[in-house]
Amino acid sequence: NETIYSHASDKIKNETVILSPNPVSNSFHLQFENEINEQVTIRLIDIFGKEVYTISNPDYTAQNTITVNNLETLLSGPYFVKITSNTYSKVLKFIKK
Repeated sequence: NETIYSHASDKIKNETVILSPNPVSNSFHLQFENEINEQVTIRLIDIFGKEVYTISNPDYTAQNTITVNNLETLLSGPYFVKITSNTYSKVLKFIKK
């Protein structure tokens, strides 16, 4: 079972992740407390549990901010962003305007 957090900022393995802005228009930023030192996959999941967007990019290494763009095709409403790597998994809730 997976825990879903309703706050836009929570701890993962001593790591704070902030999603902003929230509500989201066409893009958002994920800001990590520390630099990312491994490949990260980002999945957007709608309220029905359907994956609607996926980004997997090893070029995120040595960054502490990831920008997710091109969200204009998503319908308005609540979504979850799932951030996963080899060592952690994190879920944040956001609202699409």
